[in-house]
Amino acid sequence: MVTWIINRQLNSLERRLGESVDYLRHIARTSTAAFLKFMGLLPLAAHRGVTPRNLLFTARFVATKYEDCETCLQIVVNQAIEDKVNSEIVAAMVDGDDDSLDSETRLAAEFARAVLDDSPEQERLRAEFRTAFGERALVDISLAIAAARVFPTLKRSLGYAVSCREVAVQIHRATEKRTA
Repeated sequence: MVTWIINRQLNSLERRLGESVDYLRHIARTSTAAFLKFMGLLPLAAHRGVTPRNLLFTARFVATKYEDCETCLQIVVNQAIEDKVNSEIVAAMVDGDDDSLDSETRLAAEFARAVLDDSPEQERLRAEFRTAFGERALVDISLAIAAARVFPTLKRSLGYAVSCREVAVQIHRATEKRTA
């Protein structure tokens, strides 16, 4: 019965994410206890709190890209689109075009990169982020950066991240009506 419930959950998760979750099936087959504990991480990985979704997505995208070049990154993109993150920001992140980001979103991307690189710039960027968005938003973005790294690392460890492929982003942009 437990196996049936887990498989239903994984099938549903896979449909929602748009990518395979075979690594989770592997964990579930190997150790139900480990699987259930790992699933407890999902609410943390999805936590948003007070931080605007565009900033949080940007931090997740940067952290995931830092660790991974395939399905995890596509999942973050799919989740951002599902969460109605601004399509221009999604496209800019996929294209690596920080210059087209607004200053707040660029700050989130720069801060995430500085943390991941353990750059001396992280102190300045942390202070800027804290001043702009507050301590709770700093906690939100820090959790997003940390949690985003777990999935690619786990998949690589288990042998489920074996090939690189380009992220196939499908963004439906609204057609703007222009008046003269």
